[in-house]
Amino acid sequence: MGSRPRAIVLLALVASGAVTAALEVQATPAQRTSAAARSQETHSTWPELVAAFEAERADWKARVRASKGARERSAARRADPTPRYAPAVEHMADAGEIRALFWLLDHLPDLGGRSAERKERRLALYERMIREHEGSNVLIGGMARMHADSRLARDQGLLTMERLTGDALATFASEVERDALRLGLAGCASRSRDPQSTAKAVALLDGILEAKRLPEDELEKASGLRYELLHLRLGCEAPSFEGRTIDGAPVRLADHRGKVVVLSFFGFW
Repeated sequence: MGSRPRAIVLLALVASGAVTAALEVQATPAQRTSAAARSQETHSTWPELVAAFEAERADWKARVRASKGARERSAARRADPTPRYAPAVEHMADAGEIRALFWLLDHLPDLGGRSAERKERRLALYERMIREHEGSNVLIGGMARMHADSRLARDQGLLTMERLTGDALATFASEVERDALRLGLAGCASRSRDPQSTAKAVALLDGILEAKRLPEDELEKASGLRYELLHLRLGCEAPSFEGRTIDGAPVRLADHRGKVVVLSFFGFW
C-alpha cells in the first residue's frame, strides 16, 4: 500500500505533461519511441508539431517568469517541454523533414548534455543534413544556415567547414548551385581574421566573379565582400576619396598619406 499513492501521483504528473526533465532522461528507448508515436498521432504535420511546441513553451516561460524564489524557479525551469518534444522531432527528421534538423540544432542547449557532446552533436546534425538531403533544393538553404553558424565554425574550424562544403558540392551538378555554396563558404572564411582564411575567401570570390553564373544581386554581394576583405580590414590601405572640409575647401585623403588622419562623419536629418 505504501508505494501505491506515489505511483498514482507519478501517473498524474505524466498525464498532465508536468513530468520533469530528470524523469524524461530516465525513459527507456522504447518509451521515447512510444512518446514520439503518440505525438505523431496528435500532430501529424511539422507545422502542427511546431505550433503545439511553441504554445507549450510560451506557457512554460510564463510559469518560469511568475515563479517566486530560487527553489520554485529552479523547479519551474526543469519542466522545460523541449526534451519531451525531441523524440517526435527526431521522428520527423527520420521522415525527411529538414526543418526538424534545424529545430534540433536550435535547441541543442535545451536538450542537455555536456558542452563537448553538444559540439559533436551539432557537427553530426549538419553531416546528416548533407547526407540525407544531397543534391536537393532544401540543402541549398541548409548550407546557407550552416555557413552562417558561427558556433559551428568556432568549434570545428575552417578546415571542417571546407570539408562539409566539399561533401555538399559533390552532390550538385549545377555550377550555379555550386557557386552559391562557394559564396557561403567565402562568407564563413571572411569572418576569420586569419590571413590564410582571408586569402581562401578572396580566391573563392575571384572564381565566382570570373564565372558570373550567379544572379546579379549575388555577384554584387560577392564583389562587396571581396572589396571589404582587401580594403576595409585592419592593416589595409584606406581607399582614397575626395570631399570638402566644413569650410568648403577641397580635400583628398591621398594628400595626407603618411600622416595620422582622424575622420569624423556627421549629418543632418
